[in-house]
Amino acid sequence: MLEEQTKVLSYWLYKATPAQKYIEYRIPKKNGGWRHITAPQDGLKRIQGKLARLLAEIYNDLEQRRIDHAFDGLRVSDCVLSHGFKDKYSIVTNASVHVGRRFVFNTDLEDFFPSISFGRVRAFFIADKNFRLTPPVATMVAQLVCYQNKLPQGAPTSPIISNYIAHILDIALNKMARAGNCSYSRYADDLTFSTNEAIFPSAIARLIGGTTDRWVAGDGLLSRVCASGFRVNHDKTRMQLPKSRQEATGLTVNQSLNVAVAYYKLARSMCDHLFTGGTCFEKKDGKWERFPAHKLQGRMDFIYSVRRSRLRITLDSVSKKQHPIAYRERETKFCEQQKSFATLYKNLLNYQSFHGMDKPIIVGEGITDGLYISAAIKTVGVHFPKLFDTAGTGEVLVSFYKHSDKRKFYQIGEGASQLKPFITEYTKIMEPFKTKPKQPVILVVDNDDEGRDVLKVAGNRWKKDVKTVAPFYHLVSNLYIVPIPLKAGITNAAIEDLFNPIWLAAQDINGRKFTKSNDYDSATHFGKAELVGQIVRPNRTTITWTDFLPLLQAIQGAILDFEVNVAPSL
Repeated sequence: MLEEQTKVLSYWLYKATPAQKYIEYRIPKKNGGWRHITAPQDGLKRIQGKLARLLAEIYNDLEQRRIDHAFDGLRVSDCVLSHGFKDKYSIVTNASVHVGRRFVFNTDLEDFFPSISFGRVRAFFIADKNFRLTPPVATMVAQLVCYQNKLPQGAPTSPIISNYIAHILDIALNKMARAGNCSYSRYADDLTFSTNEAIFPSAIARLIGGTTDRWVAGDGLLSRVCASGFRVNHDKTRMQLPKSRQEATGLTVNQSLNVAVAYYKLARSMCDHLFTGGTCFEKKDGKWERFPAHKLQGRMDFIYSVRRSRLRITLDSVSKKQHPIAYRERETKFCEQQKSFATLYKNLLNYQSFHGMDKPIIVGEGITDGLYISAAIKTVGVHFPKLFDTAGTGEVLVSFYKHSDKRKFYQIGEGASQLKPFITEYTKIMEPFKTKPKQPVILVVDNDDEGRDVLKVAGNRWKKDVKTVAPFYHLVSNLYIVPIPLKAGITNAAIEDLFNPIWLAAQDINGRKFTKSNDYDSATHFGKAELVGQIVRPNRTTITWTDFLPLLQAIQGAILDFEVNVAPSL
């Protein structure tokens, strides 16, 4: 089932030394101290990854059947107890269980992964009714996933196996919670109980005698955790009352789900410093250290996901055809409710994409444009030193705008017409940023009626002569536009027309032929996504890229023009 050769499995099971299997290192914890990581080497990691995906599929299927045979698995269920390491579940879904409660009690399981031994893993796969592996096979599985007689923190198999083994604990704790009219959930090693009852069940947590604010885990909780082969971490046990800030998996749950106020204010302040000075900082151990912009983007993405979850609008069951409409409706509603944050978030996306990026960025009419150009650069880029690292690293020296759902809503949508508002409003988009842009933004448009209409709009808005044929046009600041070069005798050209027409006409996928049209019969034709995914990228070294060379030359010319003529004067 893992589709691995016997000799490969034998090597990792019996021949490889511990040093050949794993590397050990440590990373700083958020609140001080160090987290020890034991990561598998690439070959073993690949095998463990396959096993982890297989076990996850089985786990999700079993969970779906436990919840409801009719449940489609595409939505988040309120009946799920474990929220860690699973698709569609997260710290957000975990914390959502405990919003608006009188009592919120948290505790941790001590040494979660290390407490799951080789023997426990082996015994589970032998005894569990859904597996019932033979002892030799169970031994082999345990050998593949354990290191030094325990689950290693850093292996792709450890999270899913821990969910299997902790399931019996979840059942026991949920039964106890329900008996006390409490809600229970687990995220990895983090256990949370909550209730609106006037008195919190003493079996779960109790006040230390003679105190009014010191809580410890109750005997019922301790006994059930111990019986399941785990230990409570008493140092991370706390009760949170309504008058204090109540948290579950790091999120505030008092009245609504949110990040801590201080966390958001710090992120907002860092964005302001980034926009005005080009850098941002974070205080660590009493010292200010430079904070990478991409990590700030990660923080803001996290805040965005938490705040958007309040809408309780899921698109998982929406049809592919209706998805763009439903997505836009949801984001519009989010922006109406979160105007200040949505503006800040949009500004950061724009800063990262069009102002503070480390590489020139190419923006096509759609996602496939960038994929074609990237494949061309990787194949013939040695002739274009501004596009390709000719020193031998093989690095592509430009980036490509990704037309994700989020970016299509907050930044630029797909299609030539979506470039028009971006071009006309460009200086307004860049207005929040007070530093000089680092790299050029290069729009690539088809040389057809729609593309030429975009070019006309650009020329009128920025008073540029776009009637005179040129390989590229500088519009304003770091913004450029490049029309697809026309071949001799041709008056219209999309980027696909740069491929050899005889070669393109000969391409076949299961009897279907290629079409540039976005509206086609998939029984007889295939479109741009399949062309780039199944033909261009896998076979780029065998494709003739001759007619792409003028396009690459134009892009390189725009980059040189920015470096020599534009950047010094900004």
